[in-house]
Amino acid sequence: MEGFVTEEGSRRLPRLSFCGDFVIRGGWKLGPREIAEYEVVYFPAGSPSTYETGGRTYKLDEPCYLLTKPGETHAYVFDAEKPIRHIFCHFVLEPDGGGVSPEALPVFVRADGVPHVPALLKYIVYLASAAAPRYQERTSALLLAVLEELSTASRAGAGFAEGKRPSVPLQITNALAEMEERLHESISIRELADRAGWSHEYFTRVFVSSLGMSPKQYVLRRRIERASELLRLQDLSVKEIAYRVGFQSEQYFSRVFVRHAGITATQYRDRHADPRILNLHLAPPNDIAAPYPLNRMFGPSFPS
Repeated sequence: MEGFVTEEGSRRLPRLSFCGDFVIRGGWKLGPREIAEYEVVYFPAGSPSTYETGGRTYKLDEPCYLLTKPGETHAYVFDAEKPIRHIFCHFVLEPDGGGVSPEALPVFVRADGVPHVPALLKYIVYLASAAAPRYQERTSALLLAVLEELSTASRAGAGFAEGKRPSVPLQITNALAEMEERLHESISIRELADRAGWSHEYFTRVFVSSLGMSPKQYVLRRRIERASELLRLQDLSVKEIAYRVGFQSEQYFSRVFVRHAGITATQYRDRHADPRILNLHLAPPNDIAAPYPLNRMFGPSFPS
C-alpha cells in the first residue's frame, strides 16, 4: 500500500464515529462480536490479555495497536487481575475503495515501532471531547496519519507479532512486580538491586534505560496513581489513602499529589469520583493529567 491516495490523487479521509479512553476492570471479556466500522485500539501497557480474530490469537503482553475491520469476528479476553487501559477510535472509510486497501491494513502493531501515534490518538479524543471547531475534519486528518504510521511500520517489519525486539530485562520485570505488590510498604531500591544480582548503580542505570525514569520516580508515580484509584472508588479519608499507598505523612502525600495532578486530592475526588463505576465493567483510570474525561464516549455518534 503506497498510502491512502485515490487514482485521481485526492485523499479519502476516514470519518470518526466515536472514540474514548477507557480503563476496564480485570477479567472482563468482550465478544465474540462483529462491528460495522473500523476500529483502531492502542494499549499503552502490556498485560496477559489476548485478542482473537481470523483463527489467530494475539498476545497483548506489550504496548501495541490493533486494527479491526468491519464484519470481522473478534474477541478480547482481558487480564483477570489488573485494570486495562485502552484508547480507541471507531471510524468509517469511503466504500468506493479508491483510497484504502483493507487487506493491506495491519492487524497488530507493536507500539515501539510507532512512537508518535499515542499522541495523535489522544489528540483525537481531546478534539472530540471538546467538540473543538471543525473537529470532524481535524480528526479525519489525524486518523489518516495514524493509519499511515501503522501501515508504514508494518511494511517496514517493525510491527508484526512475529517480529522480535529486545525486551525489558527479567530482573527489571521482577522488580516492577515487587514494587507493585509492596507500594504500601517501604521499598528499598538497594534490596531490589541485590535480588537482581546487580549493584545499586547498575540496577538504576538499567531501570532508567528501560522505563525512562529512576526507580524512586517510578514508585512515587505508581503511589499517586494508586491513590487516584482509591479517591475515585473508596470513601476513605485522604489521610487513610496516603498511608495505604505508602506515604508516612499526609502532608507530604498532599504536596506530591498536587505536584503531579495540579489539584488537591480532595478536589480530584470531587471532580472525578463516580459511584456508578462500581456497577460497571470499568475500572478507575490512572492518568490524572488526561486532558479529557476518561471512561466516556465522544464523537458524532455520541454528541456531548
